[in-house]
Amino acid sequence: DQANSSYASGFIPEIALVDGERAVARCSLCADGAKDGLSAEIIEVSFEDCNKTTKNTEDEYNMRLISGGGKTVLYKAASGNIGSKLLPGAKFGLSYSVQARLNSQKINKSVKGHLGVVCVKWLPIAIPEVATSVEGQFFRHGPLVIHDASVIRFRGPPCLIEHAPFETNLDALPPCPRLASPFEISYQIKNKTGLHQKLQVAVEESEPGDGKGERLLISGLVNGDICLAPFETQNVTYTALATRAGKTGLPAISVASVRYKAWVIKEGSNEIFVLP
Repeated sequence: DQANSSYASGFIPEIALVDGERAVARCSLCADGAKDGLSAEIIEVSFEDCNKTTKNTEDEYNMRLISGGGKTVLYKAASGNIGSKLLPGAKFGLSYSVQARLNSQKINKSVKGHLGVVCVKWLPIAIPEVATSVEGQFFRHGPLVIHDASVIRFRGPPCLIEHAPFETNLDALPPCPRLASPFEISYQIKNKTGLHQKLQVAVEESEPGDGKGERLLISGLVNGDICLAPFETQNVTYTALATRAGKTGLPAISVASVRYKAWVIKEGSNEIFVLP
């Protein structure tokens, strides 16, 4: 998921995230006063968590920075780098990746927030000092040289972090299975609630007449139900045997929650390449 931060437009659409999902924010900085000769130079750009910035006592969620190896500094200007100067018509672009996490005590509800806070340290680019005299009075114009950087903070794009009762992962799928050699396809499903959950599993095989049904034989839980205890993790696994080499379509699999009447897994017929 990607979010574009554009404060100039005055409207930033809210993006939906699932608890634990990652998002990428793309931002751009420009100096509105540059057209009037008041340019700025970026010294450093860093990331801050919304909770630490707003001193939110509830701590309903947190945004963990993924990019940059966990360091909070996104950019630091090198000496003499002209790319950090916001001259007329110039834009400074950056992007960062975060992971949204709900607090365990607030996990049963959705929470509104932001994709962190971008903290910008900047200095005005000094204008050469010129003294002019009008009727015996001297006038000076600025900005003059300033050594202490100013700090301005921008909130990231707004988001809605939704609680997900299940967590799924593709646990096993060989990249290139071989002809007449059985291989497993496995999906891991984790129940993240304190309730017993019933799931309906359906595997849709290709029709024999479409040329794909004869290429792959499958066995396992094709149609049936599985039950998950609170916070339990189970695997939905089936074994496949390719009868022909080349491109082969996998059967479509769907897993639905009986309680929430929603899809837990919804995979179409993806193709794999079978080696001879």
